[in-house]
Amino acid sequence: MKLHAVVIGAGPAGLSVSASLLQKGLPVVCLESGGRAGGMMGSVRRDGFLAETGPHSFRLFGDSVPESLRITGLDRRLVDANPAAKKRYVTCGGRPVAAPASPLEAARSPLLSLTGKLRFAVEPFVCRASEDEEETVAQFVRRRLGGEALTRLVDAVVGGIYAGDPEKLSVRHAMPMLHRFDREYGSLVIGALATRDERKVRGKARIAGFPTGMAELPAALASMLGDSLRLNATVVSLERTPVGWRVVWREQGGPERVAEATHVVVAAPPSRWSQLPLPAGLDELGAAAAAVPSPPVGVVTLGYSREKVSHPLDGFGVLSPGAERRSALGVLFPSSILPGRAPDGAVTLAAFIGGARQPELGALDADELVRLAREECESLMGARGAPEFVNVARWSRAIPQYDLRHGDFLAKMSAAESTMPGLHFCGNFRGGVAIGATLDNAAALARSIA
Repeated sequence: MKLHAVVIGAGPAGLSVSASLLQKGLPVVCLESGGRAGGMMGSVRRDGFLAETGPHSFRLFGDSVPESLRITGLDRRLVDANPAAKKRYVTCGGRPVAAPASPLEAARSPLLSLTGKLRFAVEPFVCRASEDEEETVAQFVRRRLGGEALTRLVDAVVGGIYAGDPEKLSVRHAMPMLHRFDREYGSLVIGALATRDERKVRGKARIAGFPTGMAELPAALASMLGDSLRLNATVVSLERTPVGWRVVWREQGGPERVAEATHVVVAAPPSRWSQLPLPAGLDELGAAAAAVPSPPVGVVTLGYSREKVSHPLDGFGVLSPGAERRSALGVLFPSSILPGRAPDGAVTLAAFIGGARQPELGALDADELVRLAREECESLMGARGAPEFVNVARWSRAIPQYDLRHGDFLAKMSAAESTMPGLHFCGNFRGGVAIGATLDNAAALARSIA
């Protein structure tokens, strides 16, 4: 068959690229080695409770929405988060403490000592890093804001975004805005002030989701693709031809299928690239992909009667820095954020366990993950007794880590795309791990190759 593109991987990125091309009238096939589409994105509804298996919401800016939401009509189903859920908590001394939302709040926050607050005040006078210096997030924060800011605030944020370790992540790639402020303005404060107009154009950040869960997105994209989505499809060969690409695959042990395509998009996670017959000459890229860390994470959602949880749950959730030595990276309050996550008179709590700090915990079996989640919710949220609802999602390789080798990985991908026209790479391993960034990058790639 003749196609404009073959997309390998039916996670959010692969589905979005495929649907965008199909919407533009271009023939495409999306190949997924597993039996379902959506990657980590999924929703489980039972007994009036709703649990997410991966991302819990979108972070959008202004009135803009990702293209994949517009072409499926899901932009009309978006539900904005409860305004009261803006508050974020950070664990300090074994209890949740409201995190500062502004410099003025930071000056009053019990999370920082007087010395730590004074360290914030001198940030504009700290010298910028040298041009050739590659810093971790931890090195960057210690240099600009001091050790307290790292151990009491930033470490928790990194755990919440990446399930990562700030001592290993690259600030250039994991937190590019902070890196930009340092290089271009020599200060985070001055950089934030200088880019106010940019933020005004982008619009105010907002959190949103869907009434019946995040699974609405992959379901809508898969429905739009129809027969263009092939599940349980194993790629047998991937070869350059004088006019494009020849892709051979087999579905559930059936006969081999062959497609001639102008473009091939690899949207599978790097951890799966070793199972793909990458074209000759990409050995170094394959090795770099295999080295991308993606630690295990368990997502445990617990449902309780409201009277059994003493915490007011008046926010988005609580994150725990590594210095607190907690079993969970953090606990979200899904029923406080979006409607329909729990029946009347009940609440849901979602604990994230494992990640780069404690990968051994993320690899535990479901019963152990539930035990740890219940202990965290009891200790931090005052949850009493057995939960009425339990859902466990276990991911052996979760979020890709943008460590100090990430720049080399990106360079090798770009080199492969330059030397092999029509080959593209797209996913949360490139350009941001947030679901919104993934969808925007997928849309941009679809426009580029349409």
